[in-house]
Amino acid sequence: MRQSIQLMALLFLFSCFVNPALSQSEVPIQFLQVDYMKVAPDKAADYEALEKEVWKPIHRARVEAGTISGWYFYSVMYPAGSSTEYNYLTVNIYDDFSKTDETYSDDILMKGHPNATAEQLAEMLQKTMGLREHVRSELWQLEDHVPVEIAAPFHKANFMKVVPGMDDEYLELERDIWKPIHKTYKQFGYSAGWGSYSLLFPGGTEQPYNYGTIDFYKDYLELVISVPDSIVRLAHPNAEELNWDNILSKTFEIRDHARQEVRALIDFVNASTAE
Repeated sequence: MRQSIQLMALLFLFSCFVNPALSQSEVPIQFLQVDYMKVAPDKAADYEALEKEVWKPIHRARVEAGTISGWYFYSVMYPAGSSTEYNYLTVNIYDDFSKTDETYSDDILMKGHPNATAEQLAEMLQKTMGLREHVRSELWQLEDHVPVEIAAPFHKANFMKVVPGMDDEYLELERDIWKPIHKTYKQFGYSAGWGSYSLLFPGGTEQPYNYGTIDFYKDYLELVISVPDSIVRLAHPNAEELNWDNILSKTFEIRDHARQEVRALIDFVNASTAE
């Protein structure tokens, strides 16, 4: 009886907190270029300073020019160690696929550093190559999301390998089953938002993953807080009708959760900060 009363109270609170505009929000067009970097431990401080002092102003100029809508700089917290493939990454967000082909023009470089000479700009680029190894680049597309209104300081990136030919079924599961759960997590303060993504490039059967999700968090402790079962019930009041065991089994059949990373945001620039 007590559990029923508690659940009714949570349902009432949930109905009060839900933002109708948010629940009906459309998924924006977003392409994310992710560049993975490997930096030696003794160069980490210099590399972070380089990204913040040299590259951030350039990316701010790109935002102001409308080339990108945002730039984000992360360190990889877990996994960690000398054997990891990379330990930093940058994310450039585009609102149009055609823009992903734009390069760093001299005009953009000069807008980022108006007082620098051509020789100094060349030195900046040379210093960049000396501080980090550019491991690889990937291009992702946003498929669905629970909007994130803040620059979340932490997130968990989940890499999925979906069975060939089951892409539509996988995206349907993420949209109809998991998105409402993540939306409820956010409403009750267990997360800052969520996103579902597909890997556009590179492609092919040899890729270890082809989809991904990101769970965004406002603080470090949210990474390990247990979410009550009642939250899932709020997201799916008809959970018994859905047959939850079958949903979990179907999820595992459709995709393999290949791996997970925990990342920390170091710096960023978007339209609001560029202004």
